[in-house]
Amino acid sequence: MKADFECIVRDNTPWMLAYVRNKISNKDQVEDIVQEIWIKAYRAYDKYTEAGKLKPWLMRICQN
Repeated sequence: MKADFECIVRDNTPWMLAYVRNKISNKDQVEDIVQEIWIKAYRAYDKYTEAGKLKPWLMRICQN
């Protein structure tokens, strides 16, 4: 069973913010980019399978 998306956001936003902050120094842009990452992840979540690891899947979205 897939985890509740709200829990995924809560648990993974801190490392995403740190990852993006490491690439971009403007705080407003960092928050906007992380928000866009979550939108993309939400749209693709139905295609995510539990066989994969969640963090690497989210990291791939961050990198793209």
